[in-house]
Amino acid sequence: MSPAETPAPSGDIEAVIGLWTFSSADGSGDCTLALNRQAASGGYGVHVERCALTGMAAATHWSPTPRGFELRNAGNTVILEFRQTDVDAFVAVDGSLRVERARSA
Repeated sequence: MSPAETPAPSGDIEAVIGLWTFSSADGSGDCTLALNRQAASGGYGVHVERCALTGMAAATHWSPTPRGFELRNAGNTVILEFRQTDVDAFVAVDGSLRVERARSA
């Protein structure tokens, strides 16, 4: 998707709430995280369903940003920041991970 086609972030946390699959750009692993609206210190809650990505299992909360969201650990340090690329898709700003809404079973 070209930058001109990239949707503007909604700014609404509801766009980020739900079950997401985080995949490494090189295909070496993935992780499923549930981002919720439960208040947590510095943001909103995260539940790690399963994770094969180094560092991602340490996510304890998330917070919205102007272009997407960021995941943070218990020390409130940013693990990674993500920008929205489509309605149900995000990418890490460093290009290391892709994020898509998890498919229903």
